[in-house]
Amino acid sequence: MLRSLWSGVSGMQAHQIALDVESNNIANVNTNGFKYSRADFSTMVSQTRRSATIPYAGYGGVNDYSVGLGTSINTTTKVFEQGSLQNTDRKADLALSGNGLFVVSNNGGYTKMYTRDGAFSFDAVGNLVTTSGFIVQGWLRDLSKLDCACGSGELNRVDSTGPIKNITIDPRMTVPAKATSNVTGNINLTSGRKTENITCPSPLDSSAANNYIAGGLDRIYDSNDKQLEVEQDMGVMFDASGEALMLQEGQGIWVSYQTATSNRIMLDPNPAAGPVTTTVTINGQTITWTNDASVSGSSHLLAAQVAINNLKDKTGVEALTQNGMLILQNLNQLDGDGSNKNIRASGFDNGIFANGGFTDAQGNLLPQADSQTVTTAFKYIYTTQTDADSASGQFRTTEDLRAVMQQDANKIKAFGGDSAAAAAGIAAGFGQSSYSVSVILNNSGQFEINNKQDGIANGGNWGAYDNLNIFVSAYNDTLNTTNVLFKNQMKGMNTGVLVEGGNVTSTGGFRMANFGQTVEIFDSLGNKHEFQIEYTKVQGNQWNWRVIVPEPAELLGATAQRPNILEGGNVTFGEQGELLGFNPSTIQFKPNNGAKFPQAINLNFGTGGGYDGLTSTAKESEAQKMIGDGYASGTLKDFYFDQTGTMIGVFDNGRNFALAQVAVATFANYEGLQGTENNLYAESPNSGDPTFGPAGTGGRANIQASKLEMSNTDLSRGLTQLIVVQRGFQASSKSVTTSDQILNTLLQLKQ
Repeated sequence: MLRSLWSGVSGMQAHQIALDVESNNIANVNTNGFKYSRADFSTMVSQTRRSATIPYAGYGGVNDYSVGLGTSINTTTKVFEQGSLQNTDRKADLALSGNGLFVVSNNGGYTKMYTRDGAFSFDAVGNLVTTSGFIVQGWLRDLSKLDCACGSGELNRVDSTGPIKNITIDPRMTVPAKATSNVTGNINLTSGRKTENITCPSPLDSSAANNYIAGGLDRIYDSNDKQLEVEQDMGVMFDASGEALMLQEGQGIWVSYQTATSNRIMLDPNPAAGPVTTTVTINGQTITWTNDASVSGSSHLLAAQVAINNLKDKTGVEALTQNGMLILQNLNQLDGDGSNKNIRASGFDNGIFANGGFTDAQGNLLPQADSQTVTTAFKYIYTTQTDADSASGQFRTTEDLRAVMQQDANKIKAFGGDSAAAAAGIAAGFGQSSYSVSVILNNSGQFEINNKQDGIANGGNWGAYDNLNIFVSAYNDTLNTTNVLFKNQMKGMNTGVLVEGGNVTSTGGFRMANFGQTVEIFDSLGNKHEFQIEYTKVQGNQWNWRVIVPEPAELLGATAQRPNILEGGNVTFGEQGELLGFNPSTIQFKPNNGAKFPQAINLNFGTGGGYDGLTSTAKESEAQKMIGDGYASGTLKDFYFDQTGTMIGVFDNGRNFALAQVAVATFANYEGLQGTENNLYAESPNSGDPTFGPAGTGGRANIQASKLEMSNTDLSRGLTQLIVVQRGFQASSKSVTTSDQILNTLLQLKQ
């Protein structure tokens, strides 16, 4: 029998198989995730008639003499090249971009099959299934742990360390409410010189009784439900436009409550003839002049007035004449360190005043008639010390400034500028009960002066000066600097005449930097409450805070009068705006509606020394994030998948939870997988065992949602291959027909 006949037959058989493989590739050109196969030809055994020889004894080497016996198909190789991804409008459609296969099962995971076809859907009971009904395998969220921390927009992860199982999601899934246990904030509280977030400081009345508290707390009530007054640091005040006053140690103002006016000064009725030289001292300035009335034509009175007024820009004191006498007056309107304030005059016992000096209203010379001190302007100096010395005009808090202004205004009204009379009056019992000038800090943040009726006639005891004349000027500190903003705020109370009888004048409005933010918290029943936290700056690097919840809810630790307001919180920052301390860090909430209580709420506003929560920089106060981890109960209304194959459930309470995660299997040899029906693969001895894990890990593919992987069959290559296979089959058939003709020739030889 001719060997060529059987070689041709084997060729036709092999090309028939190749045609089957290529036809199958073309038939699956639209099959999702299909991987085309290739028929691999190989030679069949060869018949060797003579083996090859080596060169020997002068002869060359000779090749073997062998004849092949045809061809066959050894394997059909699956080509796992990535197919193109096609967009779909279905949220359950998933496509793998990279290595790996989806895992599915039709018997609860006892046996597993694998596919690249991600055309999934949910059946009536919530199984995630393929088009042939196999259930997708993966990991389910432990619904009993849904109460773990989850902020708005955060997606909880699924535990993928356990065994995989059927992905089944109850379409009527409902999550219970979670009581808020953590409030997290990323907030900047401004340390800048300008802010739009301001509030009025705590009002202060005119009582000197101890009905206020220190430390910058706010809105505290006593046992009678009376709001206690709060003294607050003037160093952190702003004006009404939100510009920081930035009061520094030693800066301040002068406040004049009346024009400083001396007693009349009588000249010597019999002055010496010829030139007379006179030297006096006013506010530390020595003034000397010489006058000869017979030569100058100017009276000694006029000469004295001119000489004193020539230096009034330095002394602040102006000389006036009245009924042949001299009067010194200081309007106290010049800025300065005090050398030009009030009247400190001496030396009026020489020159033209040799037999004159200061007189009373009746013209009688006063004791020590050569000198007089009149004080109607007072300096008020800011200090950072907690023990401000009011006797020297120091103040730190709003109450310090209010009290010292009230004290000095009443001294002036009662005794004018006579310090000795004031001292005697105070020693005789003048005090708080005698105050007819009240100074308060009103609800608009203004220091307000009220000149009330004292019932004492003008000129009577402790009632010499009924009306007030108020003027504010700047105090220049040791560095000759002036805090203009503070001066301008206080200048609002300037008035020519503040008439007795209840007339008032007030400063500009003072403000404090504050910032508030509200977050929703939930109790164990899922009821929502507004949780408001307010910050107020009380020192250079310290803010106080308070928490407010709507009634009837309460905050444990609050006062009995205001149980829904918790005062006393404080936060301290470092020199670079970092958080140093936040206290208290936990509050106890009582909903008073049948929900569980007390409900502990942790305030997580950053770590000490860090910038991961509260900060204080020059930026405007703002909250980048403030969230609570509680939520109301909710029902599943929608879902979507992310790149890790995690199914995110969207609930009608506004929360998103990861409910399941699709598993991805990897193999050592994908080409060794056994293809089966329904676009599935099974593992084989040559594929290796599968390794399961989440998408995007361990070299596994990412998952693209709302997409499907298309078949990787290339029609142009497939159709070309059909031509090649066809020609191979035809050529093999020619071998058979040619061999047949040769056999016919042999049979004809016997004829």
